[in-house]
Amino acid sequence: FLWEYQALVTNMEDAGDEIWRFYNHRACMENYIKESKTGFGSNQVSGDAFYANAADLWLKMMAYNVYLLFTQEVCPSVYSKFTVSRFRRVFFEIPAVLTTHARRWKLKIDNKFTRFSIWMKMLQKVHQLE
Repeated sequence: FLWEYQALVTNMEDAGDEIWRFYNHRACMENYIKESKTGFGSNQVSGDAFYANAADLWLKMMAYNVYLLFTQEVCPSVYSKFTVSRFRRVFFEIPAVLTTHARRWKLKIDNKFTRFSIWMKMLQKVHQLE
């Protein structure tokens, strides 16, 4: 297999290599859109009001951008390529019990949470960024 073929259908009238360069930069966009839909529900609207739905979508996209920034700046590189759902499953669906004693709340994390040290390092990095 020495050759790789691609087909592009377009109404652009530029040269073939210019059209390829133009579309080649957009190759990952579908993956970002799918990730925003599955991870943040950007394909779901809450009602009939246009401006409320627009604000809802803006909030979801800001949350997605914060997630991307978090994975680039705070996470170890091994975890930076996780999808939103996998990241949530690994780092936020933690087996724990919330207890209270003498007006103090404690979160007792189960020993089965094997990534606790990584979780704490990420938390320290967040505090350093403040």
